[in-house]
Amino acid sequence: MKKLFAFLILCLGSLGILEAQNIWEPLTIPGSLKVVNSQGDLFCIKYSNPMKLLRSQDKGETWDTVFTGGIGNCIIGKEDRIFLLCDRIIHYSDDNGETWLQTSPIDEGTGYNYFSSMRMRSPSNNILVGWQSPFIIWTSDGGATWDSTRFALEDHQEIKDLIVNENGEVYVSTWYSTRSNIGVYHSSISDMRNWELVAFEGIAVKSMAFDPEGNVVCGVGSGSYFSGFEHEPGFYAFWANSISIANNGIIYQPRLLNSNTAVLAYSLDHGEHFYNTVENLPLKEPVAGNEDGLLSIGPDNHLYFIGNRQYWRSIPNAEDIPSTFSLQSDWYYEILNLDGSITYQHLQCTGDTVVQGKRPKIIVRSNTHYDRDTISINEVTHEYILEENGKIYWWNKDLEEFTTLYDLAANVGDEWEIEVGNVSITMHVDAVENYLYEGKIYRKLTVSDSEEVFSGDIVCGIGHLTSFFPEKLMNRGKGFRVEGLRCYWLGGDLLLKIGDRDCDEVYEQLHHGLNETNDPRLAVYPNPASGVLFVETRLIASQPDPTYRITNLMGQTLMTGTLSVRLPQCDSPTTIDVSQLPAGMYFISVGEQTLKFVKQ
Repeated sequence: MKKLFAFLILCLGSLGILEAQNIWEPLTIPGSLKVVNSQGDLFCIKYSNPMKLLRSQDKGETWDTVFTGGIGNCIIGKEDRIFLLCDRIIHYSDDNGETWLQTSPIDEGTGYNYFSSMRMRSPSNNILVGWQSPFIIWTSDGGATWDSTRFALEDHQEIKDLIVNENGEVYVSTWYSTRSNIGVYHSSISDMRNWELVAFEGIAVKSMAFDPEGNVVCGVGSGSYFSGFEHEPGFYAFWANSISIANNGIIYQPRLLNSNTAVLAYSLDHGEHFYNTVENLPLKEPVAGNEDGLLSIGPDNHLYFIGNRQYWRSIPNAEDIPSTFSLQSDWYYEILNLDGSITYQHLQCTGDTVVQGKRPKIIVRSNTHYDRDTISINEVTHEYILEENGKIYWWNKDLEEFTTLYDLAANVGDEWEIEVGNVSITMHVDAVENYLYEGKIYRKLTVSDSEEVFSGDIVCGIGHLTSFFPEKLMNRGKGFRVEGLRCYWLGGDLLLKIGDRDCDEVYEQLHHGLNETNDPRLAVYPNPASGVLFVETRLIASQPDPTYRITNLMGQTLMTGTLSVRLPQCDSPTTIDVSQLPAGMYFISVGEQTLKFVKQ
């Protein structure tokens, strides 16, 4: 079995209720922290004489000098390329600062000659845009040639932010209170002198970012006529001085609760609704301008924060907000039968499908004996699960609609309805806290209902620890009770083990067991198979050659054919070419016999 994941998991933006030092770690920075690359290396500028770019590869424990000179600004571009603005020259490195190249000098044709304080964006190694209001400079050929323009602004207006994507689409936000010609403007690298006001006319926009779908998300400060949340096709705006968007689309912003208390807020719906995390930010003074606040979400997917004149890094990983129903997830629950025997329930997320225009994932659910050699296709059922905005919806086959199963974004006191067939139960959130396991942090909801049908703990990223579905309503008198989760795997990695069950053994049986039957009339090998599957049948000579059927976990027939009967004097089995089957688990059925095999 592969090793357990060693990184910490931050679920649904919640930083939980641990003490601050367990969530935020202070960083010792000998200068001004500028950028973080995807490996977590830190880069800061030390304002000495001469100025130096320092790099730390051990979270700030030690620092190396990788560049010396008059550094004005520093950013990380595509594929971890480091850009340094040094007066009119851009220096760049593709090997983490070990060696440096430089672009052609920036043209001085704009009349603006002081470039050291310019801000920069680089969505690709060819496109680089810098600006210092009202001037904009850019290159689309990696710095071989440069162009520049002066953005048309009224008195006292300024460019507050600029973003550009890999396609060369450029957006500029302008700032000044109560002026009609401010808002978000659009142009492209091929035409930077003609700008169109495309969104939020008359609204002063302080910050912008692209979400993973390419929408422009705007943070709007006070001092303008603004309703609090506004949406235009492709554009979103909400109250925020600064925003950061993770690669999964979750928006983070610092939120001041009172004069000396701040929290991190997160939004799952482009900023229409924000939820405060429980943990206070390491801040003893109000968030003020750029002095304190959320610095960024680094390419290494950790949150970086400046508070109380100290740099901080979040220990949990900001990007790894896990899908509860990721493909190749496996759950193993124990079942107590009425006769006192212990059997098991196995659930596996095997793929997705389309239901009523939605794209839910398919959960294959089978209730059977742990050491059983065969599984009848009729004992396998399929459930359809949809995740949207922190909620898990379940396809109710009786009502023929998606109904709520889990509300993972719920807070203490919230409630939701679970409908099973025509019966509904009300789930109440009693507590929300951290669930710690093997160095990992999960968000856990303790829920209850009046009939104790589905009361228990729901761990975000895994599921209900008692039974995945409300089985007390679903089994409909079949005479078993799901006792609790024992093992959870994702892609073969064991993420959670409860009790003393040997989860490696369980996984091996579920996925790679040979399932030899005591009936010698049918055998398959090798198992797992990669190209050819050998099938042996031993039947009486007078019986015609039997047919076989290969099905997947969803019961879909993928292959059929005829087997050659193996007689005592004949040693040659039937060969079946399974090389075209995707890797996974399958069933082969011959008559009343069904065996499981794995395609590598």
